[in-house]
Amino acid sequence: MAIQVLVVDDNSPMRSTLVEVLKSHQMEVATAETGKKADELLGKTVFDLVFVKKGLPDVSHVEFMDLVKDVSSNTAVIMMIDAYDVSGADEAYQWGFLTVLLNPFTPASIETALEKFQAHWNAFQKMNHQVPSEMLKLLAMNFAQPLRLKKEKVDLNILVNELVEESQLDALKFYNITISAELFETPVWIHADPGSIKGCLQRLLANSIHAIRPHEGKVTFSLKTHHHQAVIQVIDTGEGIPEENMKKLFTLYFTTKPNGHGFGLAEVKREIEAHQGTVDVTSKVGQGTMFTLKIPLLDN
Repeated sequence: MAIQVLVVDDNSPMRSTLVEVLKSHQMEVATAETGKKADELLGKTVFDLVFVKKGLPDVSHVEFMDLVKDVSSNTAVIMMIDAYDVSGADEAYQWGFLTVLLNPFTPASIETALEKFQAHWNAFQKMNHQVPSEMLKLLAMNFAQPLRLKKEKVDLNILVNELVEESQLDALKFYNITISAELFETPVWIHADPGSIKGCLQRLLANSIHAIRPHEGKVTFSLKTHHHQAVIQVIDTGEGIPEENMKKLFTLYFTTKPNGHGFGLAEVKREIEAHQGTVDVTSKVGQGTMFTLKIPLLDN
């Protein structure tokens, strides 16, 4: 059976160069120009390999990785970044991408990326043949390892506002979903890894958008303080969560999606707890869901 590949890039010439090389390896290739189109294709086919351009107009690389992993935890993802993007490679490895492909790329650089995929593919095929649950065991081992957080003084007002500004135009344009923020009247300082906190909020935002689509709706980020804690609420008007699933939401491997692996919310819980925080959820079917994150405030 041919290897199934998805290429997501809004640059037609570069996309064509990549597709030509992939097809020369007898791979079955599908293409998409936007995250929305890619999401549709991911719902129809389980891909073995995905190439995605960093900086798509409608989805961040973190949100896209969650889209892929919610369908199949076994899919390898390679991020295409501009050659001058000095932090791109570090971000790619941080979020679980297999490797990066520098743009503008050539047939030779594509072959190098494919060699890394082939090594990954061979190892996975061997493990999958011998021990079907081995990949799940490796994921569990990864969760058991302590996170390497780079904590600093962070104003959540600024972080939340940046996330909303980065997301709201595309969410409205592509999904007819309104994203807004209710910020606190003064700075909300915490001691945290800003990339980790922002990644958690991006995952919750992606989760909310999934719950709302294909209907119109809204997602609200609310920020306040209470009993020496920062309180961030992510509130959506989505389909809501059935009562029988509520207690399982943050359990590793629990998912309601075909071929999903239950990674996103479990990772949110893991990272927030690494900040000595908590995550809770309330939901009503047909009305929406509210995730509440609580993180200790920075001492004066």
